[in-house]
Amino acid sequence: LVDASRIVIVSHVKSDPDAIGSTLGLGLALTEMGKDVRLLNADPLPHRVKFLPHVGLISDTLAESYDFDLLVVVDSSDAERIGEPFKPLLGRAPHVLVIDHHVTNTRFGTINVVDDECSSTSEVLIGLLDVFPHPLSPDVATCLGAGIVGDTIMFSIPSVSPQTFRAAARLLESGANLSEIN
Repeated sequence: LVDASRIVIVSHVKSDPDAIGSTLGLGLALTEMGKDVRLLNADPLPHRVKFLPHVGLISDTLAESYDFDLLVVVDSSDAERIGEPFKPLLGRAPHVLVIDHHVTNTRFGTINVVDDECSSTSEVLIGLLDVFPHPLSPDVATCLGAGIVGDTIMFSIPSVSPQTFRAAARLLESGANLSEIN
């Protein structure tokens, strides 16, 4: 992520708040670091994520002429889940970084960051983004917060752990708007 300058981020079809929240959260964080980022999802976005900041940055197309040096696939356990329009990107990408939390992940990237002890991909991303010196902005925190709240069904499923609550607290401290997310 540090060495890449032109990055494409794609999440799974039939998207949910974690897919969209992790796409937007990572995309906004990288943009704030000065990266040229394109955000993709093959399906129409569900109504329940339309409140997220900068949701309009997610597109269902990418110009064939766009030359990128990193493809990041978030919240997708296998390559099929990114959808037919974007499968060719896997062959065009010099590097594929997969960031996910599903125990069923097939590790189809050239680099795989998969933590099945996390409740959501957004939770995985918080730990990853905390490595960078750039602080989490309120917009990034809100997007990642929506991912955690959505995938945990408001912190009500068995995969919620103390780590999940620490991640949520981290997002609140960074300005996530929990009442808006809920």
